[in-house]
Amino acid sequence: MSDRIIEEIQQLNTQRYPILILFSETDSMEDVVEQIRTIPMTYVNLNLDLSEKLKSLPSSKRGRKVPGIIRGILHEKREEIIFIERMEYLFDKELQLDPLRLLESLSGNKKIIIWWPGELDGNCLKYAGADHPEYYTNYDYGKNTLIL
Repeated sequence: MSDRIIEEIQQLNTQRYPILILFSETDSMEDVVEQIRTIPMTYVNLNLDLSEKLKSLPSSKRGRKVPGIIRGILHEKREEIIFIERMEYLFDKELQLDPLRLLESLSGNKKIIIWWPGELDGNCLKYAGADHPEYYTNYDYGKNTLIL
């Protein structure tokens, strides 16, 4: 599995927006991370980092601050590869964001690896159920998803 991930990461060099989404129905994120520990990268828990930086702001202003906060988080990391291991907060309706488009726009010179917290249905990435307020679908990134 780690060889497949390394190969996909190397292919990110040819992409305008170097984003790789990892998805597995059988392996936990912790199992996958353990297998790729030899790859030099920084692990970012966006839920934790964002909640710490946004907690003092009124909810009406949080969504506008998120891009700048994430940009700062990504740019302060020295490694070329960033592994985003927790991003569920980005789906919160109060933020009014498209999480994948946001991360794409902020990737810059970094390679972003995302552990997908939802489902993959064919070429469609989904988060939450259709009746849930945080329901999200995206058909554009299925081709950037590595199924483990």
